[in-house]
Amino acid sequence: ALDEFDHDDEVLHDEELDLRADHILLQKLAYAMCIDPGSDEVGYICSALEMVYRAGRTRLAQSFHEICDSLLPLIVEMIRPPLPGKHSADKNRRGTVEEDLVSSPEEKPDLL
Repeated sequence: ALDEFDHDDEVLHDEELDLRADHILLQKLAYAMCIDPGSDEVGYICSALEMVYRAGRTRLAQSFHEICDSLLPLIVEMIRPPLPGKHSADKNRRGTVEEDLVSSPEEKPDLL
């Protein structure tokens, strides 16, 4: 996808947005952020979205208006610093529901 989107033809980028490439990439980004926010996949999807957004101003504004309510929280999550007490090993931990239920309260970060 990166090879296909990496060009400077504004009209072609407008067509990509007409074909809803922005919506598709947003869906893929949301899924990738749920699985592993620090993965290379997230970076590739963001790169593809940047490339698609080389469209004309009018079409770009329309696209952003359509998806901004979903896109902005993902961008904020990407740039927000990690919560205190979180270690890099913890982000890759995928425990079971039972493990999460029996873990002690002091192991859970205070989200407030």
